[in-house]
Amino acid sequence: MTSLPGFGQNNLVSNAIQAYAEGDYQKAYEYSGDALVNIDRLSGDYIPAAWYYLAKSRVQILRLAMESRDQEKLQSMQNALIESYFDYKEALKTADHKLQQDIMNDLAGLYNPILQTGLAALNTGNDPNQPFNVRQSAFNASRGYLGAAKDISPTYLACDL
Repeated sequence: MTSLPGFGQNNLVSNAIQAYAEGDYQKAYEYSGDALVNIDRLSGDYIPAAWYYLAKSRVQILRLAMESRDQEKLQSMQNALIESYFDYKEALKTADHKLQQDIMNDLAGLYNPILQTGLAALNTGNDPNQPFNVRQSAFNASRGYLGAAKDISPTYLACDL
């Protein structure tokens, strides 16, 4: 029997989808990430699905870490919102119409947390009691988060800062 190109990588995406459906978000995250390591071996709809489930599972891992106050997990997921935003954007590039709608709904759900994170970073950047390097890093982070918020909802005026 000959092996089909991408068969193993595609299985990783299928496993990620199943793990997510079963509520095992960590496994879904790992499977999706593993599949994307060799993205050139994924085929068809498996590519946007891998990006989609990577983003979706990362958000759920963050949510659970916040609920349980798991500081170690929160530290490892400190950039989860913005990373998920970029993964969703990557998935949109090749997603079919149905998946595009799901992605747009998920992005809409990320809007408020991304906006709030950007505004908090902006406040830190404007805090004269913070060291210069902290302020600079906060300003840089605020640009990324507020830019993502503007992309998700271009008409929101606070993003015109």
